[in-house]
Amino acid sequence: MTTPQADGLLVTDVVDNHRPDRRQIKPWAPFVWFALHLLLVAVLARVPLAQTKFYTHLTHTFIDAFVQWDGVWYSLLGHYGYAIPLADQAPLALGGNPLPIAPLQGAAFFPLVPLVVHAFGTMLAVAVGNVVLLAALVIAHRLFCNVLSPWEASVAVGLCALSPAMVFDSALYSDIYVIFFSLLCLFAISRAITDANAAPYYHLVACVAAFGAGLSHELGVLVIIFGLRYLRLRQWLRALTYTLSALAGWASFSAYLGVRFHAPFVMFHAERIWGHTWRIPGFSLIEQFLHLQQAPLLPFAALFATLLSVTYVLYVLWFARADNVWAPRAGLTLRSLESGLFAGAWVLIGLTSFVPSTPISGVLRLLCMCWPALAGPLFWLPLSSRRVVAVGVLFVSALFGCLLTVSFTHGYAVF
Repeated sequence: MTTPQADGLLVTDVVDNHRPDRRQIKPWAPFVWFALHLLLVAVLARVPLAQTKFYTHLTHTFIDAFVQWDGVWYSLLGHYGYAIPLADQAPLALGGNPLPIAPLQGAAFFPLVPLVVHAFGTMLAVAVGNVVLLAALVIAHRLFCNVLSPWEASVAVGLCALSPAMVFDSALYSDIYVIFFSLLCLFAISRAITDANAAPYYHLVACVAAFGAGLSHELGVLVIIFGLRYLRLRQWLRALTYTLSALAGWASFSAYLGVRFHAPFVMFHAERIWGHTWRIPGFSLIEQFLHLQQAPLLPFAALFATLLSVTYVLYVLWFARADNVWAPRAGLTLRSLESGLFAGAWVLIGLTSFVPSTPISGVLRLLCMCWPALAGPLFWLPLSSRRVVAVGVLFVSALFGCLLTVSFTHGYAVF
């Protein structure tokens, strides 16, 4: 049994009695769940269901099933930049976009995925995203193993791999990059605080991950919340460099837009073009429940993800009471104040964000990008009932994930 001081990932002084012995940990679990994830999305993409008129053919291969909707934008932006020639805009019309597209409409998509497409091409970019998914599962499993038993940690990783929005983790989307970088930030900061010998190296990794998160998605900048631990430990220089790194992703994109289009903050205008507004928390859920005939299962999937995420936020904030607010005893974990605030911000933004064309699928995606909040029940359920409930939650999560995967890979926007 390792001690809190020797373990660079266990970074609170409060340890559960059931914390696993390292010899019991199942290192193969992330790879098994990753293989199951790939198998499911590949098989479900082949389900003999008629493709809709919205299905877009870009590569004319099986990979097209994972380059739909926003994936089409990412692919075109990667090939043509943020000023897509009119002659090459035709694929966007299949997604319901009136042509010609509004000037700078593509600025709503942050540049990391287009850069991956530019470097590797559309087909290999999908493969790169899946490699990033595997890396995220490995990191998540390492973090889970410090607060859950080996069996529970494996199930928690399964909830990450088979989330209600799991198809977006394998599609040409930015989701998996945000997930990966946020987990890497948490991991690296924890090691930078607890491993004195390798602290500079891990802090550099945390800064690079924070930059990548900010370059991946407009909400990737939320990883800045993890830097609060540096402030609370009075590590001012690390707090400053980490914060600047998280902001640098946004700043780089803004600088590019300023040089290319003389409009550095045009991404906000692009959001308005898409009809993105803010409503009271839960507005999208309520509206969709009033119109179930349009999407009978999607609101339930979003509600399911919401409940799992909220349980995690409440539990983590409750647990964080043992940690002194102004002078924490150690580093950063999944049960820290910073983790609770990070997940809480995702939940709040997800429930208040509203896009008329895809009100509920957008909420679902945002909530499922907040790993490991989906494993919330595993943190607070009594040990006697945890296994039964965990299996049930995993089954429901995978069921919703399969339904959305079939829908997305056949050109449907909703179930």
